[in-house]
Amino acid sequence: MRRILNNIKDHHDVARKHLDKKLFLRVVIFIIIFIVMVGLIIFNVFENKIGILLASFGFVLGYVIGTLTGRVFKIRWNQKDKKVIARIDVIGFFILIPYLIFTFYRDQILENWLHGVLLTAFTFSLLAGIMLGRVLYLFSHIKKTLGDRGISM
Repeated sequence: MRRILNNIKDHHDVARKHLDKKLFLRVVIFIIIFIVMVGLIIFNVFENKIGILLASFGFVLGYVIGTLTGRVFKIRWNQKDKKVIARIDVIGFFILIPYLIFTFYRDQILENWLHGVLLTAFTFSLLAGIMLGRVLYLFSHIKKTLGDRGISM
């Protein structure tokens, strides 16, 4: 247990030192949202408001969407500040448009198949998957960018 806690602390120290504050905050917020959504999914599964298969399907679908939308931000090294930064680029902008449309009209799109509490629970599953996909995408690109500079995470 001590080794796990030390590992987390080491990652946190590297992240604080080498990540842009906005990027660090974005990752932290995504992780918090992910944890809350997973808690809500577990609660809804145990309360029989959504089946495990439908919740899993929403989670996997969300993960795919999150991984694709992770591409919205281009992760790169800022030589001046000596930090990893994330900026939106042209391709990211065109990925962002359909993602935003889906985000704003998600309920209208999904209510053809799901209603009421089931729709809400499925949305939690979808959001948890999206957050996990985005976090893992960001982590992999941050780790690669730092690795290219000889900084291990």
